[in-house]
Amino acid sequence: MDKKYIAIIAVMILVVAGVATYALTNNGSSNTNGDTVTITQNDGTTVTVATPVTSVCVVNTNAAEFLSILGLSDKVVGVSSTMKTQATEAWWAERTDIGSYNTPNAETILSTGATVVIGQCTSMAITNVDALTAMGITVILLDCYGYETQVSDLKQLASLFKDSNATAIANSYESFFDNIVDTLKSATSTLTADEKKTFISTMGTKASSKYYTGNAELSKMLGEICGLENAIAKIDSSATSSSASISEGPIVEYYANNGINLFILRNSTAYDQAESEINTFLSEHNVIKNSNMFNNMDVIKTVDSKVLSGPRCFVGMIYFITLMYPDLDIDGLTVESAISDYNSTFGTSWTSEELFYVYN
Repeated sequence: MDKKYIAIIAVMILVVAGVATYALTNNGSSNTNGDTVTITQNDGTTVTVATPVTSVCVVNTNAAEFLSILGLSDKVVGVSSTMKTQATEAWWAERTDIGSYNTPNAETILSTGATVVIGQCTSMAITNVDALTAMGITVILLDCYGYETQVSDLKQLASLFKDSNATAIANSYESFFDNIVDTLKSATSTLTADEKKTFISTMGTKASSKYYTGNAELSKMLGEICGLENAIAKIDSSATSSSASISEGPIVEYYANNGINLFILRNSTAYDQAESEINTFLSEHNVIKNSNMFNNMDVIKTVDSKVLSGPRCFVGMIYFITLMYPDLDIDGLTVESAISDYNSTFGTSWTSEELFYVYN
């Protein structure tokens, strides 16, 4: 073999060996005592991580928002391509692009100095976990959404960094969030079966958008906290996944026989695009359009989908209870007051304006 090619091969082997050694020796932490923390992911599997973590990559927007309120955004050195180009928070655009949320690039992650990447678990999960792990990258999958698990996910995030201030903030969030949930659940627990109203929610505004079934996290939140029943769960009780493609006929038939009070189109686009998006949805759903059912119910398009899941899902809870049950006593809670308390407690600057578009 030509000596030149032997030399090139030798260099390539050294480069690969160097990456592997870096991944094994630099785990993005300043661990000198062998400290670890075990993270329990949302599917029940566990991941052991050397702590404290000093730098991390994130492809989960909920986790990124939580890291902001924990005061740990400076620890994030890389984000997904979508997060970088569609930055909800300004600092996302300043971080290294590590590729798509489902297949982040191992070499790019390592180039940031981090060997920990945080993604979602049960939805929009990272699919190249084995490849990343083989390169010495620890993959942590935490949804950081849903009223049942987001608090524990947040506290586990804080535990990675061994930061006493972050731990205190996580505890404050737990108190803040649980107080709202308890107040709302207590109020809706007084509703009788006849008083409970029904809703349908799509996963977007396109013709191909699926509907949330009774198994969806959103359905559980709106059901157990807001006292709303998912009509799709009755139209298709056999659905086992969180979403399903439902034909228009059964939806209109259910509406004609039972009525539907609320139709939610979940999306994250500009407020001034909402009406045209809903009209496009209707133009692609002639059966629903011709039934005129949208004229006789509350039709809401979310402008920020995080109000239905993630750190600020309490906003959606308050909004829909107030909309559907205006006379229900929820101890004076309003969307505006809750966001104001959130901002003052966690140093954020969210506003209540233009979060929900009301059709008609």
